[in-house]
Amino acid sequence: MENNFSKINQQCLQNLIEINNALPLVETKGESTMLIYKIRLTLSATLEQMRKDNQAEELINIDTTKKEAK
Repeated sequence: MENNFSKINQQCLQNLIEINNALPLVETKGESTMLIYKIRLTLSATLEQMRKDNQAEELINIDTTKKEAK
């Protein structure tokens, strides 16, 4: 499977977070309970992956110059 990365704006991300936070408040019965549970798991995993993908990458500065022995 090929990974394609797309940017998501802050408003879309905030909307997804609000949906994720509201899902536990939805009253469900029967099969709907399992469906909402699966949606919550998928959305939570997606948000976590987006958070990781959008973290600023730490730049590591490696000194490649040779030091002269004294």
